[in-house]
Amino acid sequence: MPSEPLREALDESATFGDLATLWLETKVDVKESTRACYQSLLKCSAADFWGLPIREISHLDVMAWVARLVSDRGFGPVQVHSAVGVMRATLELARRLGAIPPESNPADGVPLPRLRTGGGRLDRRLSLLELELLAREVGWWTLKSSPLPGEEIAVSSKGRSGWLRRRRTRCANVTFRVSEKRPSVSANRLEVLTRVLGYCGLRIGEALALTWRNVDWEFGVFRVNRAVTEVGGRQVFDTPKNGRSRTVPIPKFLLQGDLARLQASFGSRATASAYLFPTEDGKNPLRASNLRYHFDLAAAAIGHPGLHIHDLRHTAASLAVSAGANVKAVAQMLGHSSAALTLDVYADLFAEDLSAVGSALDAMRRRELRRAADA
Repeated sequence: MPSEPLREALDESATFGDLATLWLETKVDVKESTRACYQSLLKCSAADFWGLPIREISHLDVMAWVARLVSDRGFGPVQVHSAVGVMRATLELARRLGAIPPESNPADGVPLPRLRTGGGRLDRRLSLLELELLAREVGWWTLKSSPLPGEEIAVSSKGRSGWLRRRRTRCANVTFRVSEKRPSVSANRLEVLTRVLGYCGLRIGEALALTWRNVDWEFGVFRVNRAVTEVGGRQVFDTPKNGRSRTVPIPKFLLQGDLARLQASFGSRATASAYLFPTEDGKNPLRASNLRYHFDLAAAAIGHPGLHIHDLRHTAASLAVSAGANVKAVAQMLGHSSAALTLDVYADLFAEDLSAVGSALDAMRRRELRRAADA
C-alpha cells in the first residue's frame, strides 16, 4: 500500500519518481530479476524526470527524451522500446490514480525507432567451426596493460582494456584421477558450457542452473526447469523465462564426450544435486558476470570482438535448422512460447531452409523420372 505522505501528494505535487516507486512496489506479477530490470530502466533512462512533478510532463517532453536516448546515449531500438514501456506504465498508473489529467497518457503515440525482425544481433551467429574454436579458446586468455614483442591483439570493451596474453594454465580446468591403473580424466567447465550454449540453445541462466539431476542420460536430453540470474549481486533462482519447463536434446558427442568427462572429473562430487558448472567450492553455480570476462577475451582472440554470450543461442538455432530441424523442434529447443515467435525471430533461417527444400524436390523429381524411363 502507498504511504500516507504519498497518498496526500498524489493530487498536487507527486513527482515522477513517487509514481515510479509506487508502480514498482505493486509489480507483484513479475520475477525479481524483471523488477530489477524495470528499476534500472526507470532510474537510469528516465533520471531526467525523477524529481519533476508528474503533472508537468508533456507529450513533447517524452518525445524529446526519446530523441536524446537515441542521439546522445546511443540506445538501440529494443532499449528505447523498453525504456518507453516503463515510462508509459508509470504515467498510466498516474492517470488512473488522478495524479495527471485523465484525458491521455503523455507517452502514448510517441514516435519510436523501428524494430528489426529478428534483431541485428542475428548477424553475429557463428559457424560450427567458429563455435568449436571459441570453445577451445575459452579460459586461456588474460589481459595485460603492456604488450610483449609480437602481441598484436588489443582489447577495449566494457571497462576493460589491455593486450591479450595466453595464460599458462587454463581457467576452470578440473581433473580427477579415476584409479591407480587408469589415467586422469580432465575437463574444462567453460569449454563444455560454451558447447552446451552453442549446440543446445539454452539461455545462460538456464545452463548455469543445471544440476546432474537435469541430465537424462537414457533419453539424451536436458530437463530444464529453472534459471539463475544476478539481482543486486545475489544469485536468484526462478523458472525459465516463459515460466515453463522443457526438454532439450543433447547431441551424442556432447552427452557421451564432454558431459561424461565433466562428470568423471568431479568424481564423487557429481551428485544429483551438484551443479554442472559450479564455483570452486561447489556450493553455487558459476556467475554469468565472471564467465563473460573469459568469453569476451576468447571471442576477441578468434576474431569476433563484441560477440555476446546470447549470440550462442542464435548459433544453436542456426545449426539446428541447418541439420534439418523443423520450426516446431527449434521452438521446443529454445523454449519459445509458440512456433510463430520462432518464425518471427529466425525467419531468414527458414527462408534458407526453403531453398534447400526446393533443391531436394528438384533432385527427387529427376531421380523418379530417370527411374520411370529405365523401367
